[in-house]
Amino acid sequence: MGNFFAGIQQEGMLVKALELRGCEPYIVSDKFRLASLGYRVFGFKRFVWFDDYRDSHARSLAATEARGLLAKVGSLRDLLALRYQGIGVGRYALPRARVLTLR
Repeated sequence: MGNFFAGIQQEGMLVKALELRGCEPYIVSDKFRLASLGYRVFGFKRFVWFDDYRDSHARSLAATEARGLLAKVGSLRDLLALRYQGIGVGRYALPRARVLTLR
């Protein structure tokens, strides 16, 4: 548990720095009571819970959207330029794609 709380402290300081620069960060975490309490100590009130996206309907919806996005990818350059709702996500998808192709 010691590393868990240390991680929340480190993340809390980084997120607080983003807030001070004008960002409106959301904490993305499991619905674990101690985790939300730890983040709330820093004054964070905006959360997105992994648990809300773990049901089978949400997973199938995400898979459908991902297939639609990946249908547009024909090259490495296309993957790196991939955007979802205006946000560049290709560079984050690349490491995962690499792992899948190495299996």
